[in-house]
Amino acid sequence: MADSLYAAVLTKFNASAALVAAIPGGLWTDQVAEGTALPFCVLLPGTKSIEWSSGSPYLETVLIQFAIFAKGLAAAEAAGDLLKAAFDFATLTFSAAVSVALYREGELPQAEELRAPDGELVYQLPIDYRVIVQRART
Repeated sequence: MADSLYAAVLTKFNASAALVAAIPGGLWTDQVAEGTALPFCVLLPGTKSIEWSSGSPYLETVLIQFAIFAKGLAAAEAAGDLLKAAFDFATLTFSAAVSVALYREGELPQAEELRAPDGELVYQLPIDYRVIVQRART
């Protein structure tokens, strides 16, 4: 399911012209290439649970995190606001599911200051979501 979920998230991300413009470094699901422009976003997997019905999965819950990296706190927060506007209570579509919904988890996101290898101050803003994938009962 992870590949289908990531593909659906990437499709949703790239469908928002404002989000793509605010995060020119793009959305990564793997290691970020050296020299990638800031801000960029990394999609991180979390825990997963499955509810079964008659021998097949019926409901899967997955936690994911978007981690936005930006040169300034204002840039990180502005990109985060656009990401939340695109993904809060969003529905995603992929063939293995009847419906997919995203719900933001946890407290208001707090940015963390980091130092890039070149010594530059970079902010990381984590935004957590619970993804609920419902499948047809078999």
